[in-house]
Amino acid sequence: MDRAGDVRRLREAAGLQAGDVAQKAGISRNYLSLLEGGKRPLGLDLYTTILSAISDLREERERSWQEAVASVGGKPIDPQVPTR
Repeated sequence: MDRAGDVRRLREAAGLQAGDVAQKAGISRNYLSLLEGGKRPLGLDLYTTILSAISDLREERERSWQEAVASVGGKPIDPQVPTR
């Protein structure tokens, strides 16, 4: 298992900046960079903290998007319903 690679891939796939994830996880951006690069060991507790931060930020972004769409009279999109 490549935890460091997982963190970077998931963060980038979510379109999140390292600084935002680091702040949410309670670590410095520089330390996150070292972890993602495999230059520091990434224990299970910190790994799960960072993954939770990524998940929370992604959900916050989705909620903000839905609110923005609704504020301009659009119908919020249910991510569980496929679009045609």
